[in-house]
Amino acid sequence: MEFLQLRYFYETAQNENLAKTAEKFMVPASSVSASIKRLENELGAKLFERSANRIRLNEKGYLFA
Repeated sequence: MEFLQLRYFYETAQNENLAKTAEKFMVPASSVSASIKRLENELGAKLFERSANRIRLNEKGYLFA
């Protein structure tokens, strides 16, 4: 687990928007998404519910936050 993964997770959890997180950290949204997915794999749990235009914390995400 890396500190940057946690920062991306926290920011995305706050604004529920990968693009805004990416803009804040000046990286591509795909990098933020990949980082969060790596974090989820390391934890062995999905933290967000994803849809085409939306990302929201799920129950495990709330517990992790």
